[in-house]
Amino acid sequence: MAKPFKELRKLMYAEGIDQRCLAKQLGKGTTYVSYRIRGLAPWDMSDVYALCDLFEIPTNEIPVYFPREDITPRTSQV
Repeated sequence: MAKPFKELRKLMYAEGIDQRCLAKQLGKGTTYVSYRIRGLAPWDMSDVYALCDLFEIPTNEIPVYFPREDITPRTSQV
């Protein structure tokens, strides 16, 4: 299975930004970023916009960098 958020990962690599640095930029913990970059939890829209600012991603390209299908659906536990 391909890694989620491929285009975001490419930008991170090109800029030399790892998950730890990204977490610091967002004011979040590394676990928070790790869960999101792995597609285990959805990105918060405030984080999406902060990443757009950081990487100079035009907002009309948000679906390219944060595709809905890269989020693993949560199964309900009843």
